[in-house]
Amino acid sequence: MKAPEESIKEGSIVLVRGRFAPLHAGSVMVLDFARGLGCGQLWILLDDCDSVVKAELKRCLNKTSQNQNESVLSSSFADCITEAAPGAKLFRLSETDNLEELLPGRPDVVVGSDAEDRELADRLNCAFIPVDPQRGLIPVQGKSLRQDPLNHWQWIYPGVRSQFVRRVCIFGPESTGKSTLARNLAEHFNTVSVPEWARTMLESRDNVLREEDLPIFARGHAALEDAMAREANRLLFCDTDAITTLIWSEWLYEGRCHPEIRRLAEERLYDLYLLTDVDVPWVDDPQRYLPTKRKEFHQRCVEELNKREIAFVEIKGGWDERLATAIAAVEAAFLPEKAVRH
Repeated sequence: MKAPEESIKEGSIVLVRGRFAPLHAGSVMVLDFARGLGCGQLWILLDDCDSVVKAELKRCLNKTSQNQNESVLSSSFADCITEAAPGAKLFRLSETDNLEELLPGRPDVVVGSDAEDRELADRLNCAFIPVDPQRGLIPVQGKSLRQDPLNHWQWIYPGVRSQFVRRVCIFGPESTGKSTLARNLAEHFNTVSVPEWARTMLESRDNVLREEDLPIFARGHAALEDAMAREANRLLFCDTDAITTLIWSEWLYEGRCHPEIRRLAEERLYDLYLLTDVDVPWVDDPQRYLPTKRKEFHQRCVEELNKREIAFVEIKGGWDERLATAIAAVEAAFLPEKAVRH
């Protein structure tokens, strides 16, 4: 192995290896350190990752890069059109045992925090420079983030946090406090909520509901959820979902439901369902339709969740009791250390 001082010079190549799943503050720090060495090129060798990780890593590099010679190395030369910087090539270390064929050349330095990085430097016969091997600067590793992302939230790179947001669906009949509960939960847990997007569309159409609107409502609500997930702090509280739209469609239109709604109802599942009971007063609203049928609709909600084998927590009682029950359910599901303290 070369001595580092022999390799860090103008025009030299620095290699950083990692899984970057998820991309987090520790891995970004190592990349920034490698850039700061003032070498000619930075190569990044991905152990293994999916397209989402690769895309976010490239965005991270493009966002902060001042060096047009940085390259991301991943699965094959055929991937070189997806670039982190001009001339980037993408390779995955896990897909070959022959680094000489994998890499376009030999780096001068390997920078990293793990024993595997030193082994890689030995294998390539180049220098090795350790960065925070004891994790004293940024006390986190990718494995611990993958196992418990919510309790390591501050270390996850902001661009990938939406992948780890836990989504809570507030589910049930109309006029049972779903919107208020979603907002209050978001305020309590210092995050954001997603209102029922169908209401926004109906208001723009003088509250006239048409059957052909329902798949638009389902797609629009899904799009709003995904957009708000990027703003969420660990948890996202959603007022209704595609299953609710499916129930309404079948209820109002003689059992009919558009295939797009059925698809979204199958695909978009949540981490926790809170089912609101009808034991609160009815409040008139131009977008509410069933003042005398809430119990029947509630039973239809229970049947649909049971049919899909979806567990749920019932929310009933007065407004304060409903909020307290919901908070306890969320803490038990996602923040057990808080639930234990209570």
